[in-house]
This record gives sequence, C-alpha cells and structure tokens, in this order.
Amino acid sequence: MDSNYANYYTKEVMGVLIREFSTADEEMKKIVLKVVKQCVATDGVEAEYVKKEVLPEFNRHFWVRRMALERRNYQQLVETTVEIANKVGGATIVGKVVDELKDESEPFRKMTMETVE
Repeated sequence: MDSNYANYYTKEVMGVLIREFSTADEEMKKIVLKVVKQCVATDGVEAEYVKKEVLPEFNRHFWVRRMALERRNYQQLVETTVEIANKVGGATIVGKVVDELKDESEPFRKMTMETVE
C-alpha cells in the first residue's frame, strides 16, 4: 500500500483504537494492542503523529499495574511498546516508563525492565 494511504487509513483506525483503550474487556485489550502494534509498524505512519496522538493515551490506559498481573496482556504490551519505541525513538519511551521502575509492584517493575531491555 502507498505510504500516503497507509497514513490516512491508520489515522482513521486509530481513532477507534484510542477509544477502545479504555475498555474493561481483557480480550479486547489484547486485540487492541496487537492492532496498535501493526498500525505503528506500517510504513508511512509518521512518528510525530504516534508521539502526539497515540502515546499519551496509550501510556495512560495500558501502563498500569493491572496489566503486569495478566500474563496474556503482559507480553503483548511489552511488544507493542517496543514497536512504538522503534517508531518514535527509544529515548522517548524510556523517559515515559523509567519512573515505573520505582513502583511497589514487583511484576510491574519486571515488565518495565523487559520493555527497557
């Protein structure tokens, strides 16, 4: 697909995905993470768009302690975050998650370390 079309359609889909970030359904969260990973990895999607539009909501809804306790979503969150880091730059992601290393929850700190590695 042409990169201009990919950028347009990703922006259209991302609106729905961002809305679904707040869903309580764990299976839906897993699917949303997988689709976000695919959208971010697509050629033509701009890093600036991901950084401004997707990343704040992504961090707010997914980087919570509960995600570290659920094994199914845990790995998908790490993979998606790494893919976002590939797009926007590792320093941006590390800057966002580094404070989580001070959290009380051991599984949450472990998930953060896997992401940083």
